[in-house]
Amino acid sequence: MLHALKHQPSACRPNRAEPPPLKIVVVYDGFTDLIRVMDIWFRLIARFKDEIQIVSCAWNFTSLRDLQLRKRAALHAAEADMIVLAANGKSKLPNYMRLWVNAWLPWKRGRCHALVAALDHELPVRAAALPLRNYLQRAAERSGMNFFCNAGG
Repeated sequence: MLHALKHQPSACRPNRAEPPPLKIVVVYDGFTDLIRVMDIWFRLIARFKDEIQIVSCAWNFTSLRDLQLRKRAALHAAEADMIVLAANGKSKLPNYMRLWVNAWLPWKRGRCHALVAALDHELPVRAAALPLRNYLQRAAERSGMNFFCNAGG
C-alpha cells in the first residue's frame, strides 16, 4: 500500500528560486515501525519547515511482494534523496525486499543520498546482532550512500 505525505514550506517568504523538494521513500514492516518513521518525518518538518519542501511516500513490506508494486516502489526509491527502512531489525530482509533494494541501488552510485535504518530501539546495541542493519550498511557502502542507523553503533 502506498501512502503519500507532502509538506509545503511557508508561503510567507521572500521570492527566490525554490530548491528542489527533498524526496523521501519510507518502507516499513509493521504499524509500530511506521509510527517510528512518522516521528522522524515530523522532526524533519519541524526543523526545516520554512526552508524546504518535503515529499514522501510509504510502502509496507507486504505490498512489495507484488512484482508491479515492487517495481513502482523501486522507481520511487531510485528518485529519492532519502530512503528510510523501518523494521524490528532482528532478522534478515525477506528475499522480495532484497530484490527491491537491488533494483534501486545502482541508481544511487555517484550521487549524494541517504539510507536510514529505523530499527526497534529496544534491540541490543551490538551491530553483529543486527543482520538487517549490517545488510543495509553494506548496501549503502556499495553505492556510496550515506548510512544512518539508530541502533548498533
